[in-house]
Amino acid sequence: MYLPVLLKGLAFVTENGVLFKRQSYSSSFAIRSVWYEKAKLSGGWLIEVLYNPFNPNPIYYSDSESSNWVTFNTVNLPQLLWKQDQEEIVYQIAVNGTMVDLKPFYREK
Repeated sequence: MYLPVLLKGLAFVTENGVLFKRQSYSSSFAIRSVWYEKAKLSGGWLIEVLYNPFNPNPIYYSDSESSNWVTFNTVNLPQLLWKQDQEEIVYQIAVNGTMVDLKPFYREK
C-alpha cells in the first residue's frame, strides 16, 4: 500500500490567492477569514503548508486557532503567469525582512 509522504513548504498569501509552486490555491476558510482582503492591504504573508510532492493538489494548512487542517485546492488564474520561481519570491521576502511588491514577478498573458 502506498502512503504519500507530505513535505513542508512555504506558500505566499496574496490578494489573488495562496501561491505555491507556480499554482494559485484557495479555500472557503481563507475566504471566510478575509485573507485576500487582508493581503491586499498588508502586501501578503507567508504560511507553512504540507503537500504531496507527486501531486501538489491539494495543499494543507494548519490553522493554529482551531487546531484544524485546512485544505486548499488549485484555482485557475489564466491572466497571470509566473516570470520567476516562487523560491525567488520567498528568498526576496526573507532577505528584505518585509513583503515585496509582486508586480515584477508576474507578466500579463
